[in-house]
Amino acid sequence: MISLGTSAFDVCKQTIKSSNFEESLTYRENKLLTYLAENKNQVLPRKQIVSKVWGNEGVIVGRGLDMFISRLRNILKHDPKLQIKNIHGVGYRLEVINLK
Repeated sequence: MISLGTSAFDVCKQTIKSSNFEESLTYRENKLLTYLAENKNQVLPRKQIVSKVWGNEGVIVGRGLDMFISRLRNILKHDPKLQIKNIHGVGYRLEVINLK
């Protein structure tokens, strides 16, 4: 279980939930969110993300990564403490505002 913002991300069950929503993730969404969560608030280059998430498991073409980021953004929109930011010309950053 990884705490992200107001949500709890269960890597093993491939779910993310908070008090007002629960979503199941696909295998690849789960792997991508796991990598972003392990490196939260850090800028991750696109090539590095593709290498870590897809590795030798297949070829990602064109805007495939962007499609998965878009799906995760749609899932995470329910949590105001989470946001995936595009860092123009570099990659992405999962911004997490932790509650105190």
